Amino acid sequence: MAGYTYEGIHQTILSFPTNSFTISDIPQTFTDLRLVISSARSITTPSSNSDFRDMGLRYNGNSASNYSHFAHQISNNTFASTTDIQYDQNTSGTMANQQFQIIPITLPPQLYSVVMVDIFNYSSSAYNKCTFGRTIRVGSDFGQSQMVHSTARYNSTSAITSITAMNIIFSPGTKFTLYGILKG
Repeated sequence: MAGYTYEGIHQTILSFPTNSFTISDIPQTFTDLRLVISSARSITTPSSNSDFRDMGLRYNGNSASNYSHFAHQISNNTFASTTDIQYDQNTSGTMANQQFQIIPITLPPQLYSVVMVDIFNYSSSAYNKCTFGRTIRVGSDFGQSQMVHSTARYNSTSAITSITAMNIIFSPGTKFTLYGILKG
């Protein structure tokens, strides 16, 4: 991206399953943040499409109902020869980005997902925090691929100092990377 500088702030690859992961002590020296979470399956447990869970993000440990989001999801199922388009909206959630789906521990191999969330003006005390996220999920077991775009707002002017990814079980090998972005 021309005019922008990305700097790695944090990276962790899980060696054990967990139902939440927190990145804390985020430096306030950048303009924006980009969180990237990638997950590939390594445990073989029979399952179905209903086992895809929606991941949530919570900022500064805040669990009050001050998150809102809108999601647009497109799925393509080659087994059923169908394309599905869905919309979702929530104006008083207790976590942000609820439609960002990532692969939980119960799904079979050959499934992969990547979540990228841009968090704008995260260190500013003048604005509520807005995010834009993308999820790409592909897998051969159910013949389905999926793309989700989601926008969310954290209704707080407090600077973001921690991010918790939650609401599903993250499998071993899940990689969390946080980048700081400086506008040039």
